[in-house]
Amino acid sequence: MKLGEAARFVGLEPRVVRYYVRAGLLVPRREADNGYKKFSPEDVTRLRLIRAARCLDFSIKEISG
Repeated sequence: MKLGEAARFVGLEPRVVRYYVRAGLLVPRREADNGYKKFSPEDVTRLRLIRAARCLDFSIKEISG
């Protein structure tokens, strides 16, 4: 699924998902034909975990560790 779809599925803004990718918390695959980020079901599960940890006030550094 594409970035926007993954973001909607988890209940996040696409800009937040992009931030998590830049921070290294997620490493989505790239589609060969157009270069779009492609999120797997495991990436979506990880997004849910990140979202839950952020709701519990864990920092990005703590989550990445």
